[in-house]
Amino acid sequence: MRTEFFTGLKARFGGLCLSFMLAVMAVGMLPSHALAQQATPPQPEATQGAAPAVAAEATAEAAAEAAPSFDRGDVAWMLTATLLVLMMVVPGLALFYGGLVRAKNVLSVLSQVLVVFSLVLMLWVAYGY
Repeated sequence: MRTEFFTGLKARFGGLCLSFMLAVMAVGMLPSHALAQQATPPQPEATQGAAPAVAAEATAEAAAEAAPSFDRGDVAWMLTATLLVLMMVVPGLALFYGGLVRAKNVLSVLSQVLVVFSLVLMLWVAYGY
């Protein structure tokens, strides 16, 4: 049996769009040189004329105040809520949209929802996170 891929105009256009989207995602994941450079933090005005030990101590205190701290309970709740949403989206949306089409098209709609959700998840990991 002979199988022909990309035989119609729609299939060729879809393949072209898919390859363009994958290329854009690949280019977007490349590290940016502008973001890789780190600027040195400015010195506080009060420590410019002080002794070096006092200036180092003030800089260490400022860095300690600026350091973010995470509460374990908040992180655990966000992970739990994210897991619940991920478990809800695929069957909930797939069955909802599957109920809007004819019986012969339900499997196609279920797979389309799964593929689109997987793509959105990868985009979120690549760009959103």
